[in-house]
Amino acid sequence: MIALEKYIGSRIEDIKQEYLEKVKCHFCERKGKWTRNENKLKPPYKSTLNDFIASNFDDIILAKHKRLEELSKGKDNQNIRQLFNYKCLFYEKRMGYWLAERLKIDVCPYCNRQYTFTTTAKNGNAVTRPQFDHFLPKSKYPLLALSFYNLIPCCSICNLLKKDKDIELYPYSESFHDAMCFNIKNYGADIFSNKKAAFDMKLEERSNSESAKDACTNADIFQLDTIYEKHKDYAIEIIHKALYYNDSTLRLLQGAFGHDFDDDYQKQLYYGNYLDEGGIMKRPLSKLTQDIIEQFPNRKTP
Repeated sequence: MIALEKYIGSRIEDIKQEYLEKVKCHFCERKGKWTRNENKLKPPYKSTLNDFIASNFDDIILAKHKRLEELSKGKDNQNIRQLFNYKCLFYEKRMGYWLAERLKIDVCPYCNRQYTFTTTAKNGNAVTRPQFDHFLPKSKYPLLALSFYNLIPCCSICNLLKKDKDIELYPYSESFHDAMCFNIKNYGADIFSNKKAAFDMKLEERSNSESAKDACTNADIFQLDTIYEKHKDYAIEIIHKALYYNDSTLRLLQGAFGHDFDDDYQKQLYYGNYLDEGGIMKRPLSKLTQDIIEQFPNRKTP
C-alpha cells in the first residue's frame, strides 16, 4: 500500500546485489548443462545465451519499471522462456524463500488484508512465504520472469485475481495509500452508537493524487471494494473508537499501561493497529484504520 522501495529502505541495495549473484550462479549451472546437450537445443539457443546472458544480463535482472517495459518489447520465444525459468529457480531451487525472507514484506502490498510472513520450522525447513506476482506477467514478458523489480511479494488471493492482467500502479515506486482512501458514506446518526448501523464503505480517489486513475485500475482488478465489505464490522469498531478517543481516554490508558508509553504507542494499543504510514506494511487492515481515523477526527475535551 506504500511504495515498497521506500518501505524496504537502504536494505534494498544489498538485497539486489545478492539476488543478482545468486541468479548468475544459477544461470552458470544451467549454461553448463545446455552446453553439454547442445545437440538437443533448437538452433537459436546458442545465440540466445550470448545475447541475453553475456551482453546485458545485469540490466535484465535489475532493471526498474520503465526499463523493464523497454526490455520486454519484442522478446518472446521458446528459448527465452526456458532460459528465464521462474519455476526452476523459485520452486526447485527455493529462491522464493530466500528473497521473501530478505525483503521482509509482512503484509500484502496489493490488498493490505493478508499477512505475507516468511517462516521456517525449527529444523530450518521453510514453512510459508508470500507468492510472487509478476507485475509485467511472465506469460507475456518471459524475458522479465526473474527480474528483481518485476517480482512483487503478495498474498495468494491477489496473485490469483491478477493472473496475467496488466495493472498500472507500480508498487515498488508508487503508493496506493497516497492515491486512494476508504470513505464511510450514506450513514445515519445511529452509526455513532449502533454496532450494526448501516453505511457504505467506498474506495475513492484522493483529490490531490496524480496516480489516482492507475490506483482505480488496481482496486478494480483486486476487487477491493467487494472484499472490504467483509470488514465492515471492523470498520465500525474503529469509527466508535475514533469518536470516543479524547484526553480522558489517554489518561485512562496511562493509568492502565503505565506512564512509560508515549502517546503514539498508547494510540496504537487503543486502536489495535499501526497509525503511521510505515505501519501500513506491518499489520493487515492498517490502511483502513488510518483512513477511518482521518475521516472521523478524535474528539477533544473542552
